[in-house]
Amino acid sequence: MVRKESGWHTLKGPTMRQLDNLPRDAWIKLLMDGMTREVERTQIKSRSFGAWYVEQNLSKKHGEEVAHLVAQAFKAKDRLESEIKFAEERARTVRQESLEEQKRREEQRRREEERLTDAQRDLATLLGVDPNAPRYMHIECS
Repeated sequence: MVRKESGWHTLKGPTMRQLDNLPRDAWIKLLMDGMTREVERTQIKSRSFGAWYVEQNLSKKHGEEVAHLVAQAFKAKDRLESEIKFAEERARTVRQESLEEQKRREEQRRREEERLTDAQRDLATLLGVDPNAPRYMHIECS
């Protein structure tokens, strides 16, 4: 888009031409994404159908209320398992971030110590003291 005296204008609009073929990488990505989606879709359907089938059989044998309570229990179990999985993944992420932060702080502390040591060496040289002498020296003043 460009701005002219008469207002905003587009220089080039989208084209609606058909492609004869997609690039190889696009085909591979579509195939991989499609396979994952297909697996997830069939897992969800089979679980839902199984739960529905069990609920219908329970309803016939023991009544609507019992079937509804059992279905609620299964749904609660699934939600709980999902929440536990999410919490475990989050805990792993937090632990990893904590370890990385600890490493960063340790590296920062080490750099600060080195910088302080350099400043101490410069000060020792200015004062005429051997920079490699022990840190604590007994100096007698007369």
